[in-house]
Amino acid sequence: MKVTVLEWICGGGLISTPVQQISESLRAEGWLMVDCLVHELLAASHDVTLILDGRLMSTHLETGVATRDRLQLHWLNDRCDTVEEVLNSWVQVAVHSELAIVVAPEIDGALTFAIESLSAAGISLLNCCGDFLHLASDKFDFARRLEKHQISHPPTYLLSDLGDSFSASLFAKNFQTRNCIVKPRNGAGCDGSLIANTEMIDSLCRSNRLPDNLANWIVQPWIEGQAMSCSCIVDRHGVSHWGPLVTQELCSKPDSTDNWPEQGNLQYLGGRVIGALPQALHGHLEKLMAALGPRALGWVGIDIVQSSDGTCWVMEVNPRLTTSVIGLSQATKHRGWLGDSLIRAAEGKPLHTFDWTKAQVTFSVAANH
Repeated sequence: MKVTVLEWICGGGLISTPVQQISESLRAEGWLMVDCLVHELLAASHDVTLILDGRLMSTHLETGVATRDRLQLHWLNDRCDTVEEVLNSWVQVAVHSELAIVVAPEIDGALTFAIESLSAAGISLLNCCGDFLHLASDKFDFARRLEKHQISHPPTYLLSDLGDSFSASLFAKNFQTRNCIVKPRNGAGCDGSLIANTEMIDSLCRSNRLPDNLANWIVQPWIEGQAMSCSCIVDRHGVSHWGPLVTQELCSKPDSTDNWPEQGNLQYLGGRVIGALPQALHGHLEKLMAALGPRALGWVGIDIVQSSDGTCWVMEVNPRLTTSVIGLSQATKHRGWLGDSLIRAAEGKPLHTFDWTKAQVTFSVAANH
């Protein structure tokens, strides 16, 4: 099959943003995901077209991706100055493929905008859409939906609902913790996330150091426990095919708010593939997928935290390719299994059981790219 891979950051979605202002972490994670996806598709004997923003790629191409057989590179035209022009270029390239896969962050609605623009142009996509895409992209609406379906999720508030009335003592009393996390309502990864105690948030409120649009930010009590990721490939029939469980490695500088909200103090470093999905957790995740509606398709990643009492808290759903694909690709016995599974899901064909080594595989996204 001819497949076009469209990654937002490396593929030109930030064409109007100066290179020095582009988040290094998002840029690195974007490239690692697209590099893994391209190699998986090529290993499964599919023809791949990749669109690139030349400003960002001089170092990355040293990995050798440019020399791979069955891979065609398209460099963005120098006349592309706006995201609308970039998406028009994406359409002009993708129309010659049988399938396209969009890899984009939820930040500022980028993922939704790209998917809706390509769909409107008649491009066949292996991506989530509709209510599923909206709910997974909007952390506040997502929280309301999980509350309705009685799925464990941290209590979630808009900063605009707290504002000057934020009370550190009341927060601590209600949630038995003084630690909280503030993050963008439409965000991706750890970008912009701030771990702080409630007194720090109280101080930010009183010193007018909060973001301009408080309705675009949420605050939640911090949940202590083991952070994990569960990934699945959803086929054309709406069936979720789950991969092994992946632990997540996070680090933070909890005393630092100097560069926020431009920069957060939480960083995702990578993870470890640890084992098959427990049956109890499988049922919990299937309930979650059903609660978000029927429009899931392709790769979906779910972030959870297991607290000391055994409760599995659903933190976020990522309606797109996630960095866990890097570890899961390394954990398969045969390179190309994930690429083949994605295409079979797109075609509505049966997927084979996840073929993995059973060995714990550690991967990093914190390398300097």
